[in-house]
Amino acid sequence: MAFDKKRIFISYAREDKAFAEQLHEQLSKYGLDVWLDVKSVPPGADWAKLVAQDISRSDGLLLIMSPDSKASPNVEVEWQQMLTQGKPVIPLFFRAYGGSFSPEIDKLSYIDVSSQSEHFTYKFRRILDGLKAQGFAVTENLTEGLYVSKTVHVGPPPSSSVQAAPPGSARMPLIIGGIVIAAAIIALLLLRPGAGATTATATPTEPPTAVPASITPAAEITSPTETQPAPTDTAPAPIATTASASAGSNRIDVRVVYSGPDSLTVIVQGDSNFADIGLLAAGSEDAVNLIERFDGLQLAGGTASAGACLRFVQDGNTPPLPTDCESSKLLSRTVSSADVFWWDTVANQARSLSVRRGDENLQLCSAAVAAAAGCVIQG
Repeated sequence: MAFDKKRIFISYAREDKAFAEQLHEQLSKYGLDVWLDVKSVPPGADWAKLVAQDISRSDGLLLIMSPDSKASPNVEVEWQQMLTQGKPVIPLFFRAYGGSFSPEIDKLSYIDVSSQSEHFTYKFRRILDGLKAQGFAVTENLTEGLYVSKTVHVGPPPSSSVQAAPPGSARMPLIIGGIVIAAAIIALLLLRPGAGATTATATPTEPPTAVPASITPAAEITSPTETQPAPTDTAPAPIATTASASAGSNRIDVRVVYSGPDSLTVIVQGDSNFADIGLLAAGSEDAVNLIERFDGLQLAGGTASAGACLRFVQDGNTPPLPTDCESSKLLSRTVSSADVFWWDTVANQARSLSVRRGDENLQLCSAAVAAAAGCVIQG
């Protein structure tokens, strides 16, 4: 297959705008030319004319499926034009809409991105997988680490899928937390020695912007005049993970397992922070930095939750996945035989590994232990 497609068109309803903008931001980092109306249509432009032109120039379309996109005439025009031109439409099942989306779309395989509990990183990597399968030229140095999971579904999505949380529901706990913090600061100022001698005025800072547990809906696209950016409180959520809060600044809890020269797997047993974590093989001078090797970790801020796995696989091999790994949390990087750092291919034997945080050795993982039960690394 020739990987020569570069331009992708995102079709969505305004209620799903934050997710569409998040996709636009991340896909643009992977060498793709991404069309999104709020980013690509300047004020005062002929909206319908520009949309038609860009559909003709695009190599495919990502369709964000939801009740609102199903009911949107604009969205229907966009995917209909793309199909008419014989170009691929890749449906993303985002919110349950009930029944049939349309006969043309129902027969297409789709990518499920509806789970509220699954981190955006994993959904995004499945989308990259789908684009690459359609021949899109995703930047190669960032697509080495692909999630091994069941990414494609055939037929209409189940109507019982999780619905999006009501607008603002995820903001309330953080707003309350901000108020509590501000109150505590005022109390400390009042309790300082000498505080009673003067009148102290404290201005609490604004509570931190909430990171929505699900995408906050905005307004539906009904005319070309509605292409202005949404207010700041509906901006796309920054990438974060549930692990980042509980992992602490340097906490790591993993198990390193060899599968001969075929693969090396780092199994996350507890929420872990991989900042500055590297693997130094015996006889090597440079440690393999895990965040640099797995771009999924980069997107997640260097943290991973229990059940996630970072896996190096020698090109051409498909060793069984360790049972402790959750397939939806798997990051897999294919390496050539020359880059199999955990195995001495000349002597045909395993190499011991030093697990390092920066210049500090956390633990030596002997080849014998790693090949058996695996080395447990905590610190």
